[in-house]
This record gives sequence, structure tokens and C-alpha cells, in this order.
Amino acid sequence: MPGSQRKSFSTVLFSTPVLAPIVLGVGAGVAITMFAEAHRQIGMFLAVFGALGSAGTLLTQLILSGPRVPPEVARKRQEVLRGLEDLADPGRYPASAESDRLASAAQMERP
Repeated sequence: MPGSQRKSFSTVLFSTPVLAPIVLGVGAGVAITMFAEAHRQIGMFLAVFGALGSAGTLLTQLILSGPRVPPEVARKRQEVLRGLEDLADPGRYPASAESDRLASAAQMERP
């Protein structure tokens, strides 16, 4: 089942949500530190903040990836989802007789 596999560490490590903060933070930090001598502290803050943000995202993804789902649970999940898709099919059930009326049943019973 495609959704039942646990992500490997290298897959999570090289994913976009983990790499983006560190690349952007360190890149902006280096650029600000090199080109704006007066704002050196802001550059260092961005570099550290990018690295910490990336580490936090990595740990969150590793924790949330959780253990592998047993095959019988994944199979049952797919069966339930297929059943829900069948229920959502509008052609499966005919329209009710009340849907063709201009007024509801309560309005028609009033004198």
C-alpha cells in the first residue's frame, strides 16, 4: 500500500520542508553578514534560526511518520474508502419525489 510505508531518515532529511529553512536561513544570513556590516547580528540570527527551524521540522516529521501500518489495517482502510466513493456517486440513488415539489411537505399541509 502506498500510504502505509514508514519514511526513511534520508527521505525525510532531504525533503523540501527540511532543506528550505536551512538553505534560506543560512543563505540570507551569509548574504546580510557579507554585504551589510552594520547588520551582522541579524545575519547570524537568520542563520541560526534557519538551522534550528530545519532541525525542528526534521524532528517533527520523524515523530509524525510513526510506525508502519499493518497490511490488514491498510487493506481495510482501502475497502472503507472505496465504499465511501460508491456512496458519493450521484447516479446510484434516484431523486426523491419531494425534491420535484415547489413547496415542502410542512408548507403543503398548512391550511
